[in-house]
Amino acid sequence: MGVYIVLLGIILLIACIPFKIDKIKCVIYFLILWAVSGLRYGIGTDYNNFSEMFYKIQSGAKVKEVEITFVYLNEFLGKYYKSSQVLFIITSLITISLIVKSIYDYSINRNLSIILFITLGYYQGSFNGFRQYIAIAICMYSIRYIFNKNLFKYIIAILIGSLFHSSALVFIPIYFVNKIKISKKVYMIILAIFIGVSNAYNFIIEILLPKISPYYFNKYSDSNFFSLGVNGKAEYIYFLCFLLILIISIFKIDIIRKIDEKSQIYLNLCIISILFIALGFKSQLLFRISLYFSIYFIFLIPTLIISFKVKLRPILYTLLSLFLMFFFFTVLISRDQVIPYKINESFVEEILS
Repeated sequence: MGVYIVLLGIILLIACIPFKIDKIKCVIYFLILWAVSGLRYGIGTDYNNFSEMFYKIQSGAKVKEVEITFVYLNEFLGKYYKSSQVLFIITSLITISLIVKSIYDYSINRNLSIILFITLGYYQGSFNGFRQYIAIAICMYSIRYIFNKNLFKYIIAILIGSLFHSSALVFIPIYFVNKIKISKKVYMIILAIFIGVSNAYNFIIEILLPKISPYYFNKYSDSNFFSLGVNGKAEYIYFLCFLLILIISIFKIDIIRKIDEKSQIYLNLCIISILFIALGFKSQLLFRISLYFSIYFIFLIPTLIISFKVKLRPILYTLLSLFLMFFFFTVLISRDQVIPYKINESFVEEILS
């Protein structure tokens, strides 16, 4: 746990230093987050599986359980490096760079967005489902094409993301929700419907999913992904806190739009995430889909705080900080095999020698 405490401490320290150029901070954030992620060893639920897969691919064995692009990436890296560690370094490079770049370009408070990225568990989550997080990072980067109204580049970006994890295709319709502006009352009705939809889970799984994504239905229909939902303390805290943030955001939507017009799409994405989080209590797969949308809370929360009067902001920042520290150290850090942190010492020695 010491590594994560030091990591967060350094990030908080950098956030407090008054750099004149935020780009310097973001570069430092990227380098620190990339180093910790890329040099991890045996960390995460899938580390050993994908490490073994790397060597399996190098031996010429056929691998069918992942997207072909990921296989090609393994083959390419294997031509130049013998250690599977390079796979985690490169995938971390892609994920962290795209997310930090998006935060730099679009967050109204870059320091807070970076801190939220870590303390809400997305950073540690990338240690586990790192193929999906490459797709999530690419989808996040593609948001710029929505703002620029470039449908062609947006579709290309999402298709590239789907080559690493086919679930990225759920992000294609998001291009068309950018300009949707509805009343507070309608927002609340939609939110209530989304929560209620979780009761229609069986219909969604048995009727709709085979038509929407036959690949995923066939891949996971015999596994616990459909029959076993997430039921940990973190997921319930996620749901309740995100729901509270959304309700407050809906009531303050007019102010939020004036502060940052891009917040409209962040709010829409976060509302969609509530649907998948609610369904995620019955299906791990659908909870993982929610990550494509819920990660935009790291953009929405900073804008929401600024929507309050200046004299209230220090109180809100204090309450948020206390909650994030509690959530990070008592709930998240003990999950998903991310502790104890270990570094691949032999790989580091090989690079330095």
